[in-house]
Amino acid sequence: MSRHSATEKSEPRGSPQLALVDLAVRTKLLVDSVDAYVLTMPSPVNRQKRCLHPVVKERQTLVNQLQSLLRDLGLERRVSDATDVAAVLASLHGPARVLGCLKNHRQN
Repeated sequence: MSRHSATEKSEPRGSPQLALVDLAVRTKLLVDSVDAYVLTMPSPVNRQKRCLHPVVKERQTLVNQLQSLLRDLGLERRVSDATDVAAVLASLHGPARVLGCLKNHRQN
């Protein structure tokens, strides 16, 4: 499967990439459904057998499958660039104004 840049034409509707997107969406819906069920359980642990209920293990299998599908589609987990709020405000309004606002806020 080739990856296209924004300037190239998209693949036809029946493409393998579209099939992967369809599978990823359905898998995500299944994970959400299983999550809702597991959260209604009194405990994910079977106390008699001292192990996780099978549905919890199956959920993890679904999550692993979803991660694999997303990787195949070229999606990867990215760390967000956490920017300091004061730095963003300073870039928009100037450092002196932001410092003045922060001083006024601390006094109140």
